[in-house]
Amino acid sequence: MIEVLRNFFKHTNDLPINPSWGIKPFGILQLSTAIFCIIIIVSTLLLIKKNKGKVSYYLKILSAILLSLELSRMIWLILVNRVDLATNLPLHFCYFSSLIICLSVFFDIKFLKSFSFLYIMPMGFASLFMYDPKSYHIFSFAYIEIYIYHSLLVIIPSIGIVTGLHKIEKRHFVYSVLLFAFIVLIVYKLNLIIGNGADYMYLITVLNPKLATYQMPFYPFFKVLMDKFSYFGSHLSSTVAFIVFPTLGLLISNIFKRREIN
Repeated sequence: MIEVLRNFFKHTNDLPINPSWGIKPFGILQLSTAIFCIIIIVSTLLLIKKNKGKVSYYLKILSAILLSLELSRMIWLILVNRVDLATNLPLHFCYFSSLIICLSVFFDIKFLKSFSFLYIMPMGFASLFMYDPKSYHIFSFAYIEIYIYHSLLVIIPSIGIVTGLHKIEKRHFVYSVLLFAFIVLIVYKLNLIIGNGADYMYLITVLNPKLATYQMPFYPFFKVLMDKFSYFGSHLSSTVAFIVFPTLGLLISNIFKRREIN
């Protein structure tokens, strides 16, 4: 226990190499954590649905917590002297998602609320299962922060849909796909400037396998894209492939909409 407390705030690169220490990718502990988060997510949404009058209040509080977690992560990296331009800037989709969510909540931007549900929510959910725990202990700042953060990426965008207070319009679907494609282009350019360090959709496993601590489930898919379309083409191809997310999101939104009508 003393060793756990001593290593609570340490970065994975500063932790002792111990096969029995870290959490294994897709192991029992990681999957149990993901399932526990899903239970919390569902329970939270059901509780908020029963208190529709306070939805706006809940959204702002949860969004503030989400942004605080992002800031705490950056402060933590600074304090442990692990801020690296190539790998730690919030260029990952999940990390700049907090800014999009906060804009949608605090300024009541309907389109961004739809985008959050169509893209951010499913990717946040997928991240619960695909996060690389590296050599972290289950009781560590990085591990706890990452799971709370991604759970909020699922909860906040889902609140409006579950409570029936936000309706996704068809034009929002089109705008969301275009915005996502635009984000891909921005990240692609930044990756070139920085040096391909800030990976996008796990393409780092293809660009520089040495930087990957384990092979992501989508590795074969992205490798085919890389081999066939090159770096830039694979980004655009992945944008098209990930249209499945907003398509499913739109269907789910329509289901909740019909239930509210009935």
